[in-house]
Amino acid sequence: MMKNAKQIAALVAGIIAIIVIVQNTATVETHILWITISMPRAVLLALTFALGVLSGILFTMRRSKKQ
Repeated sequence: MMKNAKQIAALVAGIIAIIVIVQNTATVETHILWITISMPRAVLLALTFALGVLSGILFTMRRSKKQ
């Protein structure tokens, strides 16, 4: 039951993220340390979302190895 709820929550979060990404196509400047990068806001949001998902997966894998 809990696994199913987690899958539904992940699906809903993914759908919301896709909607937000698709609706934000304006170009923005992003400053990373001393570098300035111009990119569509959708790309920035997608990268941020992907990094969040990746860090969540890595944290979960590391945590499950300790148990």
